[in-house]
Amino acid sequence: MKITVKQGFILKKIICFFIPIAYVLLIAGCHKPVSTNSCANAVFVDKGNVYTAGYDNRWSGGSTWLRNASRWEGKKETALTGGSFGAHANGIFLENGNVYTAGYDNEGHACYWYGTREIQLSSIVGSANSIYIFNGAIYTAGMTFGYNPAACYWVGTNEIRLPDGWAANSIFIYNNIVYTAGVFLNRDHFDACYWTGTKRTGLTQNGGSASSIFVYDGKVYVAGSDGPERAGSPDYNGCCWAGDRETRLGVCVNSVYVYSNIVYAAGQDSNYNACYWTGTAETKLPVRYKAGGYVLSLFVYNGIVYTAGYEINNNTNRYACYWKGTNETIL
Repeated sequence: MKITVKQGFILKKIICFFIPIAYVLLIAGCHKPVSTNSCANAVFVDKGNVYTAGYDNRWSGGSTWLRNASRWEGKKETALTGGSFGAHANGIFLENGNVYTAGYDNEGHACYWYGTREIQLSSIVGSANSIYIFNGAIYTAGMTFGYNPAACYWVGTNEIRLPDGWAANSIFIYNNIVYTAGVFLNRDHFDACYWTGTKRTGLTQNGGSASSIFVYDGKVYVAGSDGPERAGSPDYNGCCWAGDRETRLGVCVNSVYVYSNIVYAAGQDSNYNACYWTGTAETKLPVRYKAGGYVLSLFVYNGIVYTAGYEINNNTNRYACYWKGTNETIL
């Protein structure tokens, strides 16, 4: 079957992970004196310590590029790979002091890292986009690229396919039930959805993507985007769902978290400012450069909001960063 996408987007998550795998991240710039391009895709806070995961592309001299999947504790970076392909770390979780990260390696295989030890999840090209530890079991969500992309999640290294799914972007465990959020193929276009186990619940009808999922007191919360496409922009309308109730917030909403019965979300507002929302009240996040910032992940610890992403000093130069409240730390 030939797939023709109605709107001018192929899912931010698919673009984010498939293009680097296929085309090896042609973006250039400068971060530190030896760094070219970096991004924090995920944030986790444990005992007040901030952990982030993403990538850091480095120029090592001559004609050699090093594109590392990396994680940071505070500002201290730990490279998870070393090579020229463009590996990414997309999710991070801590359990009993152990750090778990999820992403894809230099060969483009979905994987997770226990500390710095890699455990491969797919034998074909794929990506692990999110990770969660529950009762000692390691859950990851992502996609594999065979003849067509396929959404899935793994328990350990055991793969479970998600019906009609193209990408699983987030995973959460509640009452021993696995919840994932992502995108499914709806005839000739892509729509946002989440899965309870392998049962799919659609969230949009005219295009969209689900980026993050959280379950609180039995209710499912999802962050993502809902079409149709905004005129003159490849971005969709960012929103947050509580059950099936949708709230529009900004240009894009990439992460959701619920703490003490308060819903927090993060992304970019209608003026493309990096921000997070407490309910629907917006908090803008300061950036150093005029080109602005982008928030990809959110975590709330002891009532303090932590966000992570990157900021840009022109069209190409990305700086991985996180914010504690509104205080920014460049990584």
